[in-house]
Amino acid sequence: DQTKLTLADRWILHRYNVLLDLLQMYVQDFDFDNVARELHEFTWSCFCDWYLEIAKIQLAQDQTAEIQSQTKAILQTIFEGLLRALHPIMPFITEELWSKVPKSSFFPADFASIMFAPYPHADENFIDDDAEEKMEFLIRVIRSIRNIRQTYNVPASSEAEVMIVCQDEEEMKCLVDGADYIQ
Repeated sequence: DQTKLTLADRWILHRYNVLLDLLQMYVQDFDFDNVARELHEFTWSCFCDWYLEIAKIQLAQDQTAEIQSQTKAILQTIFEGLLRALHPIMPFITEELWSKVPKSSFFPADFASIMFAPYPHADENFIDDDAEEKMEFLIRVIRSIRNIRQTYNVPASSEAEVMIVCQDEEEMKCLVDGADYIQ
């Protein structure tokens, strides 16, 4: 249900679908170096470094079962899609992982091998430039806080009071909405 997606959910689905568009273009041009680079960058930076950490927060909060199941579905959908996208580049690892994870209910049959699964394609319904802009703002704020903590040798285990001065009303709303992510 797209109306109940969190900002982070909208952002990762946007980034994932932008990635799939890029991959399609690079594969058509036989530019496999860029395919591998984009897959690595998305998997490491967007999915693992940011969304997985935010998903832990979303799953730990006292939210409705519907929102929690939606977060789990997004995690599973993107992971499975990444396996299918990575398969031409890393066939042995993706085949092993494919055999261990549950398959999407969107597939008509339970494929015995990832080789029979279709290559993922972008869904324009999930392109969301607003989510991209807001989430990138939150990521910059979080990185700035991390950099300041590191500069002044503030241990990660200790709490730090952070005061952010913001003159833009929309940025302030974004900060308030993303307070759980920042904390």
